Amino acid sequence: YNHADVDDSFVKLAMVGRPNVGKSSLINSITGENRVMVKDMDHTTRDSIDTKFKFKEENFVLIDTAGVRRLSKIWVRNIEDWSVMRTNRAITRADVIAVVVDGVQGIVHQDLAIISKVLEEKKWLVIVVNKWDQVLAKPGIDKDKMMNRYIDYLKAKVEFLPWVSVVFTSATERKRV
Repeated sequence: YNHADVDDSFVKLAMVGRPNVGKSSLINSITGENRVMVKDMDHTTRDSIDTKFKFKEENFVLIDTAGVRRLSKIWVRNIEDWSVMRTNRAITRADVIAVVVDGVQGIVHQDLAIISKVLEEKKWLVIVVNKWDQVLAKPGIDKDKMMNRYIDYLKAKVEFLPWVSVVFTSATERKRV
């Protein structure tokens, strides 16, 4: 679509996070369509992809971004630099940033770096804990207490959490999207 079609009446929501946390799957779940390519491998999404949709008479644009990860291999550096640049641009363009975290792996350094960037840009922040179905499937998990425990864990990792919304989702099962 044409970027000129998107004016200030649209809420622009950027999905950001590391590779393979489920950003594209979440967008497909939210829109109810397979608009974004999903593969269980790094670098499936190399650029930002915008998806327009309407929810309760409100216009939204979902901005899917390439995953951001640490640079370690010299030969992927150009792609990585491009991904980081595109993610930063998406954060700047968006009104609301959803930092998508892998619920099983938890919050890691890269997630904290992305959250810092969102705060620096003074944007609305939502932490989306995806793959919640996998967290609850672990043996010995107290399903009734797990969300509160996870919020305590997030508060320990991210001191500024009290004003941040936390959403527990399962993109593949379309739960709480």
